[in-house]
Amino acid sequence: MKKVLLALAAVVLFATTSVAQGSYFEGNFGFTNEDYTITKTILGQEVSSDFSYQVTNFNVGYNVAFGSNLYLGATIGYSMRGADDEDLEVNLFTLTPKVTYQRKLGFGFYWTPNVYFTAGYGTKDLGTVLGVDMGNINYLNFRIGANILSFDFRLNKNFAINLTALTPYYSIMNPSYSNDNNSSELENYSGFQYAGGTIGVKFSL
Repeated sequence: MKKVLLALAAVVLFATTSVAQGSYFEGNFGFTNEDYTITKTILGQEVSSDFSYQVTNFNVGYNVAFGSNLYLGATIGYSMRGADDEDLEVNLFTLTPKVTYQRKLGFGFYWTPNVYFTAGYGTKDLGTVLGVDMGNINYLNFRIGANILSFDFRLNKNFAINLTALTPYYSIMNPSYSNDNNSSELENYSGFQYAGGTIGVKFSL
């Protein structure tokens, strides 16, 4: 799956360069706190459990203009998902196509909201139990979001700093075992997330 994401990223980035009227590279660092609730039915009763992820994201990407103040782009990245319970921790490789709108506000400031879709993949080795290879847990993560509170401060015509607040998105996590040696059941979980932010840089060509 990681190779598939990298191949898709190469295709998207190649496609964007073919229509470049103006373009920029970007890199950003972000942090989000994700909260989830899983409800199971045990002996006829519903039992709910709450857990949180502390998610750190690193992304690099490329964007090109395709209309008035609009940019089409994509980033590839790495998402490190920490949790109080080590069994929940996982790291993901991510691919994020997006569309960004840019509007000048004055004094070097620009409003740069964007909408995006992220596909992520990660795996965790379960090791062996009594000499039996337990395989891996494979994680597929999908996010769709809109960063409304995103702003650039342009230091010169080629370089800008970006700050984004709140970063609301809907996330779906789908874990699955790589083999049949595990008897426990894995639960999909999803939810609306918003408590985060990013800081990044942009270099225009």
